[in-house]
Amino acid sequence: MQSKLVVYCLCLFAAVILVPVYWLGGFHAEFAGADEASHLVSGIMVYQYLAQGLLQGQSPMAFARDYYEHYPRVAIGHWPPVFYFVQAFWFLIVGLSRTSVMLLSVLITAALGTATVWFCRLHSVNLPAALAAGLLVVLSPQALASTIEFGSDPLVALLVFLAAFAACEWFQSQSTRSGLLFALLAATACLTKGNAFPLLLMPFFLLVFRRDLGLLRPMLLILLLVLPWYWIQRDLMVHEVVPGGTSDLPGRVQYSAIKNARLIALAAGPIVFLFAISSWRQIKSLSTLPMILLPLTHWLFLSFISPHAETRLMMVVIPIFCFLAAVLIKSWKPLPLIGFCLLSLTFAHLLQPLRPKPQTGFVPAVAATLSMPCPVSLITSNFFGEGPWLGEIAIHQPSPHLVVRRGSKLFQSSRWMGEDYRVLAESAAAVTQILDTQHIDCLIEHTRASVAPLPYKGFMDTALANWQPTQLTKEIRLYRRPAGNPANAAILPVADNPPSTSQSPSR
Repeated sequence: MQSKLVVYCLCLFAAVILVPVYWLGGFHAEFAGADEASHLVSGIMVYQYLAQGLLQGQSPMAFARDYYEHYPRVAIGHWPPVFYFVQAFWFLIVGLSRTSVMLLSVLITAALGTATVWFCRLHSVNLPAALAAGLLVVLSPQALASTIEFGSDPLVALLVFLAAFAACEWFQSQSTRSGLLFALLAATACLTKGNAFPLLLMPFFLLVFRRDLGLLRPMLLILLLVLPWYWIQRDLMVHEVVPGGTSDLPGRVQYSAIKNARLIALAAGPIVFLFAISSWRQIKSLSTLPMILLPLTHWLFLSFISPHAETRLMMVVIPIFCFLAAVLIKSWKPLPLIGFCLLSLTFAHLLQPLRPKPQTGFVPAVAATLSMPCPVSLITSNFFGEGPWLGEIAIHQPSPHLVVRRGSKLFQSSRWMGEDYRVLAESAAAVTQILDTQHIDCLIEHTRASVAPLPYKGFMDTALANWQPTQLTKEIRLYRRPAGNPANAAILPVADNPPSTSQSPSR
């Protein structure tokens, strides 16, 4: 595939994606998804270290601990580091802003569509059908949803797809170069997010078709590159490997197996899936076998080894089904291809409709808070509000000048995925003591009428009776410590390993 075509496809797909992303609020709303703020704050921290800490000779661990002390939403350790280094280098080149964050997300998804076109062209799919496959990838509901909700899933899908492509070449040629490329791409994908681990199952399935133990050689390099990180961070990641209580693991496996099969089948839409499974007669060679096996390994891993059933994790299989559909329709003329794309996308979006990105009102509220002398503030929320608040603070002040505390750390306690939940502040006096010992100057309260109030809400209202309230938005109220009532103790550090917010898992 010529380099010019790669550039043209990347620009075309980026332009196509920008329209729905902008229309759905991607460039205006806060980073309010379950994981968005954790990914963003972690990336900003790495960016700040490369821009400042590294030049000042600070150690990475000391810098990270200090950054987490100010902005307790850093999640490196729970997730591997590659995505955060990608963010950091991007911010070093184009700068940090809400626009640059979303442009990075758009370009990663556009690159996934471009890689799909590339793979199609290498397997004798004509250009119109290859472009149709790329458009089906970038405009699929899950691709757009993952792009708007800033996270690592598009990057994982891109790296897994490229690794599977390298595996196809390696399976066909058995060359050292292709095996090394597969190992490096697979390791990079696994060091981006754990749902890339299905790649490790692929060589074992390939042994069925070619009984050559040499197929397992790249596994040694992958494990050598990946296992040290996962071993060091094993305590933080165990709840991701086996989420929830292990007592109901059989039930979770059964649930994940059934739901994942449905999610994989519908990931690219029912029409694309039907065309993909109908294309097997068109596959004349085993050269695409590693790519075709990926949905199976993905289902097995997420159903029986690490039981998860999340729609966003299925983005990995979308380009594979679109490629297989393109193999079947490669002889079609442009007009039928356009109709096929429109019909496929219509049915896909009817089954998985996109919703505008929710706006919490934190953008103006954060700006108002930063204009006040509040060196130590606390955010309490009953609906994933702590993350967006910290994300907005980090964008406005990437180099921390204030300390932010989270109510989910001080007033309650739980494990990462929400287990073992308990309230720590069981009286107004306990709330007051926490506010004093943590030297809280401002408390930001985010509430939603549609969500049950926090269990310590009444105690907190009593403790804040003498504080000065300011209604920043309909859902956000700021309380300032009254003059002449200073806190009576030094600031205490927050825990190194963050628990979840409220009764829901927080990332």
